[in-house]
Amino acid sequence: MEKVLPESVPTRHLSGPLSPYELQQLFAQAPVGIGVFDHEFRYRDVNGRFAELTGLARAEHPGKTLFDIVPAQTPQLLPLFQQLRQGAPRCAFEVETVGLSRAASPARWQVSVSSVLDEEGTFSGIFLVMRESVQTGPHLDAPASPACRK
Repeated sequence: MEKVLPESVPTRHLSGPLSPYELQQLFAQAPVGIGVFDHEFRYRDVNGRFAELTGLARAEHPGKTLFDIVPAQTPQLLPLFQQLRQGAPRCAFEVETVGLSRAASPARWQVSVSSVLDEEGTFSGIFLVMRESVQTGPHLDAPASPACRK
């Protein structure tokens, strides 16, 4: 195999699993909103971008469920999250910021939610990743159909 890096570049940091510090930096600096919630969909941690997108400061998330954070989306989210509890590994959907009292302006988010499983394979929570969708005109398009995969 041909060498790609010069001898002067140390390679010990370029392979192997990420350290907890590197994972924390990835979480903190990600350009997408990331939320981690337990099996009752209660806050465990969110990154700064998630806080920006929801309009709540990170300090306001502890003690809240995801449904407290986005109450208007509860009817849409509950069936999807039940599917995650029942074994679907991932769901994808779009939601609007309607119902978020501090959201700067109406926006649409593309959301991907993945199940978190413990060492025994039991559902223990969710990872939620979201980013703002691109508007295609003066009004937001109709919501995309939510979908979970098994």
